[in-house]
Amino acid sequence: MELVSLTGCGHSFCHTCLKDWFHTCIQDQVGDRDIPSHLKEQPFTAAKLEELSTSGVRVLRFQCPLCQASVEYRPVEVFAFRDFIVGLNTLQSTPI
Repeated sequence: MELVSLTGCGHSFCHTCLKDWFHTCIQDQVGDRDIPSHLKEQPFTAAKLEELSTSGVRVLRFQCPLCQASVEYRPVEVFAFRDFIVGLNTLQSTPI
């Protein structure tokens, strides 16, 4: 499990869950627009976002699922949590 943190507000999430949330944010922004239907479907890849941008659709509003703060930068991995989980798994697999 990869844990990531939003640099603006500091909230942390499972990477997959946060990615799903961001896809929902994009879908909300493009859902009612008059654009090709393939651009409205998940997953939103970098290529799709580029195509949206070149067709005049700007997808810029990402928000924290908890506090609704605007997300300006990519989430960063929380290494300490990952190392903690790895350590727990090692302890559980070591006989006493």
